[in-house]
Amino acid sequence: MYSTKLFALFLTLSAYEFNRFAKYLASPYFNEQDVLIHLLSLLKTEIERFHKNNTAQIAEKQAIWAVLYPEKPFDNTVFNRLTSALKDHVECFLIIEHQKSNPVGQSLALLEVLQTRKLDDVFQREQQETQRKLALAAPKSLAIYTQTWLLHDRIDLQADTATKRAPDTNVVQAAAELDLLFMAQKLRYACNAYNYTRIFKKELPMEGIDFLLEWLPKSPYFAVPLIQLYHVIYRMLVAQTELNIDEADALYYQLVSLLAEYEQEITPADRYDFYTFATNYCIRAINHGKTEFNKHLFELYERMAAKGIFDQAGELSPWHYKNAVKLALRLPDFSKALEFANQHKHKLPTEHAKNLTLYCNALIGFAKKNYNEVCHILMSKTLQDDAYYGLDVRVLLLKTYYLQQYETAFDSLVHSTKVYLHREKQIGADSKKQFGNFIKYIAQLFYINNEKATLLRAKIEAESKVADKNWLLEQL
Repeated sequence: MYSTKLFALFLTLSAYEFNRFAKYLASPYFNEQDVLIHLLSLLKTEIERFHKNNTAQIAEKQAIWAVLYPEKPFDNTVFNRLTSALKDHVECFLIIEHQKSNPVGQSLALLEVLQTRKLDDVFQREQQETQRKLALAAPKSLAIYTQTWLLHDRIDLQADTATKRAPDTNVVQAAAELDLLFMAQKLRYACNAYNYTRIFKKELPMEGIDFLLEWLPKSPYFAVPLIQLYHVIYRMLVAQTELNIDEADALYYQLVSLLAEYEQEITPADRYDFYTFATNYCIRAINHGKTEFNKHLFELYERMAAKGIFDQAGELSPWHYKNAVKLALRLPDFSKALEFANQHKHKLPTEHAKNLTLYCNALIGFAKKNYNEVCHILMSKTLQDDAYYGLDVRVLLLKTYYLQQYETAFDSLVHSTKVYLHREKQIGADSKKQFGNFIKYIAQLFYINNEKATLLRAKIEAESKVADKNWLLEQL
């Protein structure tokens, strides 16, 4: 491989972006080395080949060099300089493209240039135009609050260096915008740090957060939706962790209410983050035995799917889709699961859609005790070897064989699943432990007699890491 970073950058470019980069590179203003244009055309062929088959071998640097300089011996130093220069150009192009998509950012950069060149009158006109852009920006995000503060900071600096000095009344507004940004960002950091502490059991102290939580409701800044939402989320996380359940549940319901109230006033990315906090709260509540939160969590997934509150790729998270179907199957009416699966399957990422839809159909069939249908769906080798769902598929098939007492098929699948679990590098150590224990216990369960059932139950109950633990216990 001639340049891992260069190749990785190229793989992120769409066909449209690649063509624009070719125009960028052809401009003598940006690039004075014609050899880089030739190099790009050669690499384009390699990249197109890789897109068609990502296991394809990429041409070695010596082969590329032989086309670039057919009469010169290979020089690794020169070749590396060329690929490094091309990488720098790709990075510069991406920065320019990013800036073009951020008109307020361009205006702020221009204001800095105008201030440096002491063009006071032009600065005033551009300042007013930038203020107009920011006033129209909706919904508000931390990025907008950052840009608003930067604008007032630029105005303050301009007042200090202007040819004609005047009283600087903007400094109060600049300070207020900085306060707003600081408090919103501080709360966001605090929520993420506390969440990290809950997951990894490693405390990340956040100085001043207790004072901020107490002071904010008395301040005018509390009217800002982002601040209200992060304020509720942080208190909800703390209350749930400290097992103040009534307070935590009340804050959860308040969060859901605020999300509905401020739906149009927060960005899609922020909305997704807030819903993630809400769904994680429900999952934790369910894990602590609060089964009524199955319904709350499914309602959140329904709302996220219906309103397009997806991840940043603009697609429905496969994890959310699968979990929503599983949750719906815990509710009294199974039809909710089928309705959700069919209504939202077209929103899944293309690479997940087919196999995940099949797997969810099998889940629904299993819940309805249509075991022949489940076997028919899950016998697909493509589905069993899927990197994302292969293990889930095998576990569901094992449960089906167990319930149907298909002894030969069960024993064969136990063996092949152990091999699969050992072989798959993408499965984490914790998951391997949980599913490994499931396989061990379901294999014992298949041949258990009444005398040993009590002992097996005690073993399963004592095991902290076992997948589908409740299902195993239900069989005893």
